[in-house]
Amino acid sequence: MRGFSKTSVIKVHTPRIFVDQSIKLSDVIILDGSKAHHLAHVLKLRVSDPLIIFNGSGGEFQAKVIDVKKDRLQVHIEQHDPVNRESELRITLLLAVLKKDPMRQALQRATELGVAEIIPVWTQHLSDRKIHPSRRVETWQSIVEGASEQSGRTQVPIIAEPQPFQEVLQENQSRSKGLKLIAHLNQDPLTLSQEAFNHAAGVTLAIGPEGGFSEAEIKTAVAAGYLPFSIGPRILRAETAPAALLAYLQTRFGDFQVENI
Repeated sequence: MRGFSKTSVIKVHTPRIFVDQSIKLSDVIILDGSKAHHLAHVLKLRVSDPLIIFNGSGGEFQAKVIDVKKDRLQVHIEQHDPVNRESELRITLLLAVLKKDPMRQALQRATELGVAEIIPVWTQHLSDRKIHPSRRVETWQSIVEGASEQSGRTQVPIIAEPQPFQEVLQENQSRSKGLKLIAHLNQDPLTLSQEAFNHAAGVTLAIGPEGGFSEAEIKTAVAAGYLPFSIGPRILRAETAPAALLAYLQTRFGDFQVENI
């Protein structure tokens, strides 16, 4: 794929862990909590085992376990690899808040497909509002960190606090200069050419809940500069739509481009 260097090969047998702290060569850092428990008791890491650490500041670090306690590991940072596996296409995803399992799946797929920022939105149809927002965001953050670790990303997507969809449209109307799309059934497919697309400005993509966006929400989005579009005649589940639409965008404009076919 375009943009991958020779050093970007992921060693699937080596665990990858995201840590939210500064790292430099020869550091000894402590891993504790759920991540340390997973490494020690699920993956059975022992002293001298390798692992990969990244913190979102660029590249990743080769490390080695030097001590294992019950739920605490010490690791030594040995080497830095400046690899970048992030998409050149910056995608901001406005994702309707879904129930627990569909939301988890949607966040995982969006992360794997390279989205840069996720803004959860409250919508008129079937959004789940039962859990306190602060607890919800903490769970979502854990999900995207795990998906970033698994998929080899060197950045973790930004997760915003959930906001009403109408408010986000108003805020993004002046902020966003790129292509703005809203998924809506029975619309025409996207016909924008590669040459006409301003790649540097990126894409904002809005995806609705189980019941889709309301007609009022679509009308407001269109007034804010969003283009309604679909990629086929069938109705996609709310957790399937992010994967399908993001893969479509990465194929058209991002790092899924296939040449000579």
